[in-house]
Amino acid sequence: MKYVIVSDIHEDYEALFKIIKNLKSTCKIICLGDTVGFSKHYDEKINRDPNKSIELLKEYVSVVLKGNHDLFHIKELPFHQVYKYPSNWFDLNAIERESINSPVWKFLDEYERPLNTNNIKFLKSLDEYCIEDKVLFSHFLFPDLTGSLILSKKRIKKLIVSHFMFMELNHCQVSFIGHLHVEFPVVISEEDREIEISTKKEIKLMKNKKYVICCPSLTVSKNGIFYNKEKSIIQLIN
Repeated sequence: MKYVIVSDIHEDYEALFKIIKNLKSTCKIICLGDTVGFSKHYDEKINRDPNKSIELLKEYVSVVLKGNHDLFHIKELPFHQVYKYPSNWFDLNAIERESINSPVWKFLDEYERPLNTNNIKFLKSLDEYCIEDKVLFSHFLFPDLTGSLILSKKRIKKLIVSHFMFMELNHCQVSFIGHLHVEFPVVISEEDREIEISTKKEIKLMKNKKYVICCPSLTVSKNGIFYNKEKSIIQLIN
């Protein structure tokens, strides 16, 4: 099987379309979440549209998963929760969310997005992870599969351990995640668990080892990953 994996589109439908139009029909496209949502911290020169982005995914992408921004905009809590949210979480304004002492994303600068009813239903129907042929796909690391916790080096290292355990439990050899908004793939092997950014045009995975691969953010890098499972090769699309 040959996969094309994209993540963290954040409504950058033009970058998504450029990836899609150049693909071969034999590739299965998977999106790792955060299709919608952005804030003032993102590049404001980019044309962003949540509904155009979702319509492209509906037409061309085989598997779409939920990310933390998607959940926020459909007002849905993670199924795999690592924090017990207040029952009125989505009734709170930004100031009230900020006042709560919790390790979760509070989306203080997030812009409201004009999602139509059908696309809200589509986002609500998505899963938080997918396993295909011993490959695990998710927005982030287990148990925080949607990336709802605030990032820290200590937290990421702890999640890497639990994620490899989750892979072992589900007989997965390779896992693809997004969320970190990197420009190049990040490769984490089970042996050393070191986070390594790879600028190589091609990455060869050892078939007897387990790996977590963090995909580039589409809206940051205008790129995604091509994964040839039979040959255990990962390449940047562009």
